[in-house]
Amino acid sequence: MFSTHAATFIADDGVAVSWTSSVSAQVTNGLMLFDQPDSDIAGGEIKSREYLVTFETAAWAGLKRSEVLTIGGVAYKLRTDPDLGSDGVFSSVKLSKV
Repeated sequence: MFSTHAATFIADDGVAVSWTSSVSAQVTNGLMLFDQPDSDIAGGEIKSREYLVTFETAAWAGLKRSEVLTIGGVAYKLRTDPDLGSDGVFSSVKLSKV
C-alpha cells in the first residue's frame, strides 16, 4: 500500500535530514519522521528520552550503525543498523544525540 506513496507519506510530517556517508563522502538530503518519545525506566522513577527516525528505505541506501545524521542543526548517531519494517518500504533506527 505505502510502497507507491512512501515519499508522500513521509512528506506530510517529515523533517529535513542531512547525512554525509562515512564511506563515500556523498551527501544525502531528504525527509524522515523524527520522534522523541519518553520511556519510563526504574519502575517509572526515571524518564529517558529516546530519539527515533523512520524513513523510506530506498531513499537512504547505505545508512548503517555509527553514521551521523543532522536534524535541525543537531547531530545524532545511529545506535544500530536500521531495522527494516515488515513491508520493506520503511526502516527505523534509534539515535543518540552527539
